[in-house]
Amino acid sequence: MYQKGGENPVEEEIIERWIATPCKKTAVPTQTIAKMASARWNIENVGFHDMKAYWYINHPFVHHPTVEGAWMGILVLAVNLL
Repeated sequence: MYQKGGENPVEEEIIERWIATPCKKTAVPTQTIAKMASARWNIENVGFHDMKAYWYINHPFVHHPTVEGAWMGILVLAVNLL
């Protein structure tokens, strides 16, 4: 695709997302669903980054599966409360 009156190509970015939702097409506009999905990705990216960088979620303080699960729950709860 070329710009009018020039030879510089115009780059188009096509983003394709697959989202499963119980909402009917007529109930919620596509743009609203796309905004919700984008916000969700932002929450996950920032949240997991903070938990790894500042809350040491990637360091196992204990080595028993039951305790690891409990400790992960405590960390997630603490981050959500703050």
